[in-house]
Amino acid sequence: MNFPVTKLVTDSSTPALTVPPGSFVAIRFGLAGLAFSPLLARSEDLGKTLRAGAEVGIYLALGYVSQAVGLVTEGAGEAGFLCSLQVVFVTLVGAVRKGGITFREGLSAMLAVAGVGVLEGIGGGMELGPGFWLLMLQPFMFGMSYLRIEKYMKSTDSLSFTASQLIFTALFAGIYSVVGEGGVEGLAGSFGGIVGDGWLSPQALAVAYTAVFGTIISIALETEALKHVSPRETSVVLTTEPLIAGLGGAWLLHEQFQGWLGAALILGASAVTFLPAFGGEGGEGGGGETGE
Repeated sequence: MNFPVTKLVTDSSTPALTVPPGSFVAIRFGLAGLAFSPLLARSEDLGKTLRAGAEVGIYLALGYVSQAVGLVTEGAGEAGFLCSLQVVFVTLVGAVRKGGITFREGLSAMLAVAGVGVLEGIGGGMELGPGFWLLMLQPFMFGMSYLRIEKYMKSTDSLSFTASQLIFTALFAGIYSVVGEGGVEGLAGSFGGIVGDGWLSPQALAVAYTAVFGTIISIALETEALKHVSPRETSVVLTTEPLIAGLGGAWLLHEQFQGWLGAALILGASAVTFLPAFGGEGGEGGGGETGE
């Protein structure tokens, strides 16, 4: 649901709701970081936690800002498909580091991407709109964030690390907003516009939804999960997001939903990854692909 909600708020075709993309990301992560900031006290090495959060925050900010800017001109479903390519990126990085790729890893990656492609009707061709190349940053930036989170989770408290990621993502997105969208006044004006009509206005509800469900909960769960499963497995599971994006786009934005074959392929990718019948063991374990 993050894709359609973000598009709804940043799309200029709905001027009553429009918030600049960078401002939207900065405010979304700023609220999430503020809520989680007391958990920094859990860290046994605050300096290390902040440095780790700063590194991952760069990747997340680049991923989420490029996503929000790209969604101004591209569809939520198309953004979801391009984001799903993170499973290919992470699988290839793992293959390079391990010196090879197993049949199960290759099959699950192909099923996941094919499923999202069928879901979004990519077989008929994808139009390269002005936001396409920005959306193409998603798989690389989000994929890198998973790889780095896994490394840091070997010696970092997950909740304090999550807080650090949220804070630095907000900071870097805020820098983009200030430099590229209208200065400090523009960012402050965006926040005032969001809450000016009350916390039950469409803009405020959208920011609250993405801050809580799309930011705090999702990043906290991803961070904790990467202590137990590999980035590749995480990326396979997250290919279900375009399915949710497609359903959300059909509901909120009246975009065309392509059907259930793609959904079956996506779920098949998860089955190949995790079910023992396909050689999965319910998780390869963190640290299995990335090394130090």
